[in-house]
Amino acid sequence: VQSYRLIGFDNKKEALKDINASIKIDPANPYAYKNRALVYLANKKDKDACADLQKALDLGFTKAYGNEAQELMDKQCKD
Repeated sequence: VQSYRLIGFDNKKEALKDINASIKIDPANPYAYKNRALVYLANKKDKDACADLQKALDLGFTKAYGNEAQELMDKQCKD
């Protein structure tokens, strides 16, 4: 997925565009929501990030990919 590479290169605007396109194509993709949460966190949009992390978890992120989304949720979404 190109979006993850774009996040790493600090091109968050393009990453967000790519991730949103992925979600539009497959709204049940938990990995896309986790990646969008990373962009939101980088942009200090914690509420949006937490909502996307919850969505990723609800869509089965942990079963498919491991504990990363839950760990981010525990660390970033305490309130």
